[in-house]
Amino acid sequence: MTNKFKQLIKTVEKSGQLIKSYYGQNVMTGVKSSAIDFVTKADLASEANILKFIRKNFSTYNILSEEEGLTDNKSEYTFVLDPLDGTINFHKNLCFFAVTLALLKGDEAIFAVTHNPLNGQTYYAFKNKGAYLNGKRIYVSKTSKLNQAMVGSSWAWRTPKKVARKMMVKMLNSGMTRLLNTWSPAWEFCLLASGQIDAHVNYDNDLYDNLAGKLLIREAGGKITGFDGRPLKNDRVNSFIASNNTVLHKQVLNIFKK
Repeated sequence: MTNKFKQLIKTVEKSGQLIKSYYGQNVMTGVKSSAIDFVTKADLASEANILKFIRKNFSTYNILSEEEGLTDNKSEYTFVLDPLDGTINFHKNLCFFAVTLALLKGDEAIFAVTHNPLNGQTYYAFKNKGAYLNGKRIYVSKTSKLNQAMVGSSWAWRTPKKVARKMMVKMLNSGMTRLLNTWSPAWEFCLLASGQIDAHVNYDNDLYDNLAGKLLIREAGGKITGFDGRPLKNDRVNSFIASNNTVLHKQVLNIFKK
């Protein structure tokens, strides 16, 4: 790992400290598109900290950030940032939220880091170098039976309720041990990469929510496909099924063929 990327990981962790300093306070600053899509001072402080570092040390790279949008420098490389995934949870003083950052080369994720400010856990991965939690190598679980599996789920806030309800009913009726939905997909992908859950169903979440998770899961030994079971066209695809790469993957796919 180069020194710049070591510093970048520490910068993400510093953003986590900034977020933690706002935890438990009323820091909502405004609504974006709906009552459940808003921004807080913590989002903005976290974003500003990371963007400052990237613009100083990777000045020619593109940046796609949730709050600021796209900075297009016509580069092959694009940093994709969600400075606070799980803003609603943070606002309600729940513990499921994270800072997540990934780097695309073209349409492929090559670096990822996700940090949970409350427990101090930092997950990171480089393409073909493995996935790590606070410096220790991590791997997906070996669970192979759906009735023994814990499966995460997430969809965009804009997903029609009818679509989300239909998906949830199918999963609840599938016989899996437990269905998890924390409203922080970036954090749930970390749980899958570290073997704490066994699969995840992701529907139409934004790229900054899921890009880092894709690389972490793959580098931890997991598998990601579309709902049709085929490999993703590229890492910009926002609907997919991820698993621990056992026969469980096919069982989760089968839920949505019924």
